[in-house]
Amino acid sequence: MPWRQVCARLALLAQDGTSWWSQVARDPQTVLAWNDHTLVVRWAGNAALWVDALPQGLLVRTAEEYLCLSPPGFRVVLEPAAANFPGIIRQVDDVARRFVAFRRRVMRVAHPQAGLVDFLALREPCVGAVDILLAEGAPRVDLVLVHPQGVLSCWLVRRAESLRSASARHALVRQAAALRRELAQPQSMATLEGLLGRWSHVPALFASKRPRRLVQAVCSEPAVLITGFLPELRPAVTAWAEDLRSQGVTRVVSVADPAHFSPRHWSMAEIDGRGGGAWELRSDAANTCS
Repeated sequence: MPWRQVCARLALLAQDGTSWWSQVARDPQTVLAWNDHTLVVRWAGNAALWVDALPQGLLVRTAEEYLCLSPPGFRVVLEPAAANFPGIIRQVDDVARRFVAFRRRVMRVAHPQAGLVDFLALREPCVGAVDILLAEGAPRVDLVLVHPQGVLSCWLVRRAESLRSASARHALVRQAAALRRELAQPQSMATLEGLLGRWSHVPALFASKRPRRLVQAVCSEPAVLITGFLPELRPAVTAWAEDLRSQGVTRVVSVADPAHFSPRHWSMAEIDGRGGGAWELRSDAANTCS
């Protein structure tokens, strides 16, 4: 399988303490995500490197705005044996030598939405994956949480500011409904189980911190996290949560400070072996469940 080839070749690179991957893998700010068979490297929510396996070796792409060694529009590739694909760096050693400068450029401006997701992924050990696409046309899952007994829950994370308008909340309702339909499919559990199982093959600090439990069930009801708001905005957020619930989103959690989001303190109940049924969140006093 291509993703196994990616992991195997990265494992060889990781043995060299000066390689570009060894620096990426050791970096405590690195967040990894899988886009089909492509390994995506993110910092502060910004996707900066895309790693694929080719017969000639690894193909590593980067967004042109993060090329700190070339003028704008200069197109190069990382692997000498690779073809001249757009948006790629030619010298892997340059990234290794100037990794700090490269990462600084990527993290200069945090992505407003994905940066929040990455913050939670780095902070919470129960986060099994970020930015997951279960099926073509389905909404992306921001966070996959691995709970005790191997139960998975899928979360849509939103900044409070992004839900001010009724149209934005209605769009979120449609996304939650589409995700609910997808989670009801038997293939969804297999997809999530397969994605989580990849981490044991990826040589990286981020991967080593992912939960290693077997997947027993997937919650069929998606959850929504609203976070990143000042205390004075809490009454408005509570009203927005009520609006979402009235439109069919039954699980909405509001936490003013994302640093207080603690899913490892919450438990699930009444989940049958197929991942269906009702489930419940219990929080500590630091969090507010709407």
